[in-house]
Amino acid sequence: MITTEDPAHTYFHNSDPVALAGAANLGEGGPEEVVQVQQFYRQVLEFVDDVAWAEDPVGPLGNHWRGIGNGQSTNYLINIADMLQRLAGNVSPGVGRTIVQRIRSVLRPVDDHGYEEALAELEVGSVLALRMTPVLLEPLVPSDWRPSHGNQPMSPDYGVRMPEGLVTIEVTVWHWEAYAAWQRMSNMISTTLSARMRKRDVVRNIRVELPIGSPQDLVSTLWSHEFCDMVCDSESGQITTTPDAAERPIRATWRPMLHFADDSNIDWDAVDANGGLPFTSGPSIGHAFGYSVNPCFNDDDRAAAFESLRKSIDRKKRQHDPASPHFLALASTAPKISTGSGEFTDTWDLLGLMIEKRMWANPRYAWLSGVLHHRPNRMALKSDTIYTLEYNPNPNARVPAPPTFVKAIAGDGEFHFMWQRPRRRSTNRQA
Repeated sequence: MITTEDPAHTYFHNSDPVALAGAANLGEGGPEEVVQVQQFYRQVLEFVDDVAWAEDPVGPLGNHWRGIGNGQSTNYLINIADMLQRLAGNVSPGVGRTIVQRIRSVLRPVDDHGYEEALAELEVGSVLALRMTPVLLEPLVPSDWRPSHGNQPMSPDYGVRMPEGLVTIEVTVWHWEAYAAWQRMSNMISTTLSARMRKRDVVRNIRVELPIGSPQDLVSTLWSHEFCDMVCDSESGQITTTPDAAERPIRATWRPMLHFADDSNIDWDAVDANGGLPFTSGPSIGHAFGYSVNPCFNDDDRAAAFESLRKSIDRKKRQHDPASPHFLALASTAPKISTGSGEFTDTWDLLGLMIEKRMWANPRYAWLSGVLHHRPNRMALKSDTIYTLEYNPNPNARVPAPPTFVKAIAGDGEFHFMWQRPRRRSTNRQA
């Protein structure tokens, strides 16, 4: 009997290092770096007892393992590997169980939000390790605690011992569901209209005003066959919800997608008359589809976003020692928020000032020494800033941060306490 085996998948761990390095623009020494990172991931998968993940990757990290982003995925995986190496080499001894749990949550997350939470926790610890060591994981859990003892004592994610005493840091990932729902609806409109117009060989420039919080049953009209027929059958037009249908009107307009033979033949007056960008030029453009969406972001949305963030912060109050300076490292599932058609604002640029103006003046937040805004850039080249923790202290904190921590976290110095690094387990096995 003849049996056939499925051909091996070509993923990051078994891809050609030269090809990966070239696509990622790693430059001289790139292939050697890729080989080292491939080997490191093999060791990580052995360490967490999940070697099978390499051939059947899942979750957001699995998408990059498959190379969905080409060179950017390679940079992403290299940055994650560097982060894990830095954290593992600079945490206090005896934390293997905690590290394993967090890496497993990145490899096999419950959902995308769980992935962001697990990855942000590791990233924040890695940034802390750049500036101060050792980094303590779950510092309020007794060193002799074991799962057999019952429920684990509550503790922040990290701690660092400064000359003035212990400082604790809890990591939280803020998820604003109203904005996430808006993104899902916007993506559905774009994906469905593009596919349906491509099928009918029609090109249009469509713009949508979709306020945050719009009811999905109304928005679904914009990815219906009826709306697509309307757009395809007329070169230009507009539809708007009635005043009683939604608190804020949903509006969609469409125009022809202008095309010019080449850049020298662009008629800018015609472009302006057609509502501006986008347009196409050149001899071969294939199928063109223009789509932009405006969330109509206003003061009410800004207030709703801050209220959602405030509730997320409030839920973390119990996880600290009232006698120690305590910080929240804030990450977001939406690092940038769309505030207009083609306009994006960094989440913490949008909300950081509100924290300073509305939270620090409120005595109920005196338990918090400050927040650290986590800004990841996971697909960046190594020469770029990959992770940033922006220091935002509470001037009215009940227990302010000690000067040594302030200097280190603000990037004005470092503090590294003498300690014995945990020994690395040998990867060589004797028969």
